[in-house]
Amino acid sequence: MEEIKRRYREEYCIIAGTSAGAAAMSKTMIFGGDSSEALQKGAVNIGEGIGLIDNVIIDTHFVERGRFSRLMQVLSINPANLGLGLGEDAGIIIEKGHIVRAIGTGLVVILDGQNLKYSNVAEIRYDEAIAMENLIIHTIVDGHGFDLSTRKYLRPGDLLELSVPKN
Repeated sequence: MEEIKRRYREEYCIIAGTSAGAAAMSKTMIFGGDSSEALQKGAVNIGEGIGLIDNVIIDTHFVERGRFSRLMQVLSINPANLGLGLGEDAGIIIEKGHIVRAIGTGLVVILDGQNLKYSNVAEIRYDEAIAMENLIIHTIVDGHGFDLSTRKYLRPGDLLELSVPKN
């Protein structure tokens, strides 16, 4: 595990797949919760992942199963985190522990709660609907990226400037 973490921080790590294997890479992971009820407080279960990535929560089957609300609920509780939703046939390569590059033909959705102005999650009972203000959403596709440290969208030219090869 220490060697995997070292390579993640110093080299690169490929995260792909459509199930818990990808979701388990983060320190906090989603392990259940119905997408249709996910924006109701308590409808999403979170637990501890293997801890490769801090401050990022990964969800899979993201677009196809409509899991936006699952990540939104987690960010309403943990707004300092980023949510990464991997669509089908999509993956990410994380280089140097913070540069994310999308791979595959699918879509990667990034939800950023850092500038969340309001959430009612602390004021409501379980099973009540969650309200949120100012959640930021990005989408990246093959050749585009995102810097987890600066929370900056990276276009293909930006990745070239950072010397992050396409493949």
